[in-house]
Amino acid sequence: MEVELYVYDLSQGLARQFSMQFLGTQIDAIYHTSIVFDGIEYFFGQGIQHCPAGTSHHGKPMDVRLLGKTSLAMDVIVEYLESLKTIYTAESYDLFLRNCNNFSNDLAMFLVSKELPSTITGLPRTVLETPFGRMLQPQIDRALRPVTQAPIPVQPNARTKVSNPVKTLSHPHTRLQVPKLLSTASKPITYTKVPPLDKLVAKLDKEAQFPIVDAVVQFIKASHDTGPQQARTPSLPKFGAWLRSSPKTLPPDKLFAAYDLFRLALADQRISAFFAEEESAATIVELLKHFNQLGIAAPYNLRIVTLQTACNLFSSPLASQEICRRLPVVKELMNLISTSLRDEERENVRIAAASLSFNISTANHRARIQKGEDVLEDNEEVEMLALVLEAFRRDESKEACKGLALTLGLLVYCAPVDGGVLELCKVMDATKTVSDKEILSEDGVTREVAKELLGKGLEIL
Repeated sequence: MEVELYVYDLSQGLARQFSMQFLGTQIDAIYHTSIVFDGIEYFFGQGIQHCPAGTSHHGKPMDVRLLGKTSLAMDVIVEYLESLKTIYTAESYDLFLRNCNNFSNDLAMFLVSKELPSTITGLPRTVLETPFGRMLQPQIDRALRPVTQAPIPVQPNARTKVSNPVKTLSHPHTRLQVPKLLSTASKPITYTKVPPLDKLVAKLDKEAQFPIVDAVVQFIKASHDTGPQQARTPSLPKFGAWLRSSPKTLPPDKLFAAYDLFRLALADQRISAFFAEEESAATIVELLKHFNQLGIAAPYNLRIVTLQTACNLFSSPLASQEICRRLPVVKELMNLISTSLRDEERENVRIAAASLSFNISTANHRARIQKGEDVLEDNEEVEMLALVLEAFRRDESKEACKGLALTLGLLVYCAPVDGGVLELCKVMDATKTVSDKEILSEDGVTREVAKELLGKGLEIL
């Protein structure tokens, strides 16, 4: 499916004619952009708006550019657009700080991994760097707001909502009483605490001099201080390229700083979605594979940050399910979980590994319940279940065991009757394994999984 960029001039030629006179610098146009695919034009003004291509109130575009082709499914694109609605609201629009071009840039990066030309995205800065530009900012904003935020009639033929009707699941487990287990499946465990960024960046040595590093740091600061609506997305293709090169340019004891920037950035759903849908999930696979290849030689700080980064891959429903569909990613995640659950010396490593396994099982559970099909392959579910049961027998940490119990419960609940998960539960006597750790559970989740789901649940099949 082709993706096009429509470029308009909000000034209707006046900027080119009078900019040098009023601003002291030449400006060819006051750009408005939109992204067009499948015959529909998407843009940001009165929130995220859409119309048949070329029929908006902006008239005829001054330029139409082919950005490339996307192979993403329409449901995935619509879900991404739906997630952006909490960020690109009508109230958040600002002609100079947060405009249509920022939205177009985010959508273009997601669809085809390309950015808008800097002449377009950098125009507000060009204007504000002039004395008269700063002086005229309020007047320009007031003059153009009726144009940039004009309402348009709703177009009934455009797909703007995710068409994933919840299927009624027919399974014996739906008769079980497991409210505590099911209540945990709505939100992933993420690690979003921001360390002193100046100290973190200092660990990068010469790598800190790259402009993309500063752009990511500024994005993280803005997200943390004022929220995602005020944070301008950095160049994600450039960020991915820098991340993929970091294992070659940074020693293992300092590599954690690059991974930690990735962890913090992934907390934003735009960034987690981009890297989940990146071709071959190249950045995620490269970073996870590099860590797994280090094995026991990996420094502690790199291990814990890698686990936390992996957890943040699941910061949005879209990214979560796409990650679980990527076989190379799942393979590396399984290796990471396996080695980390066996870390007998560091409880927080095992807790983070249990959190990661919980996030994976939550994404799989959500697809199973809502769509009637798992996103993990049967052999992947069996492998994770075996890892969890083995770790359960060894671990005495209350928090780690809780995460493992939840993982096990979500893998088992409504699992295919003829699949390997339920069979492995019987072979490995999962009921006894979990029951033996009930004493560690303070909120009753482990008991619920042991007695109700595994006890009664395996009997009624």
